[in-house]
Amino acid sequence: MTICTFKPHLSKRNIKMRKIFATYCVLLFVTTAFAQLAIIQDKDGYTNVRLEPYGQSEVIHMLYNDQVFWYDEDSIIGVSDWIRIYVPKDAYSLNCQEQAALEGYVHRSRIQPLDQLQKCQGDSLSFRYVIEPFDPEHRIIDTEGEWIVAIDGRSFWGTDGVLPMTQIAEIQVNLWDARIHIPKVLYSDIFQSNNDFDIYRREETFFIYNPNSDGAGYYEIVWVITKDGVQQRLVGSTI
Repeated sequence: MTICTFKPHLSKRNIKMRKIFATYCVLLFVTTAFAQLAIIQDKDGYTNVRLEPYGQSEVIHMLYNDQVFWYDEDSIIGVSDWIRIYVPKDAYSLNCQEQAALEGYVHRSRIQPLDQLQKCQGDSLSFRYVIEPFDPEHRIIDTEGEWIVAIDGRSFWGTDGVLPMTQIAEIQVNLWDARIHIPKVLYSDIFQSNNDFDIYRREETFFIYNPNSDGAGYYEIVWVITKDGVQQRLVGSTI
């Protein structure tokens, strides 16, 4: 993930900062490595997230319809039907240095894998990035040693500590012939993007899944969109 761009060539004065970020990187890696994406399926419109994998455990959170989260299929313990999940605390992934994931358990029967939803063929929703070369002019680029750690004060996605080659100029979204506005703050930290999408639908909610970049800069993004605009932007890495 982009936050994990620190290399062993940092100066001594940066060792303490490196250790702080390394600790965070371990947490974020654990919460996303080998995880899959899902929403809940519950007739009540929500489900409880529990601290431990059994029904009498403490409820630590509630997940509502159409909230996207990670789950770990390999976390099943013995014959238990409880699965470990990771819920982003920041619904828009605005800064992965400050973002953490809430870890808990939900029953397997409440999990609806994202890729098992109805696929949208583009008749209702169109979604496209307008991509242009990266322009460093008028940007504030923070470095640690030789590595870039922030652009315009934000951690970023798409490269592993080097300048990106491309950026998003705008996102063009039309839903039922109505234009959906995507605020710039939601795409000014994602780079090396492509227009390779899988679009899923649950009733009137659309989920746009988009893997970007490659190698150490790889990341996934899910846009959750309704007629009222962007409801969630989940960004992370599963490698």
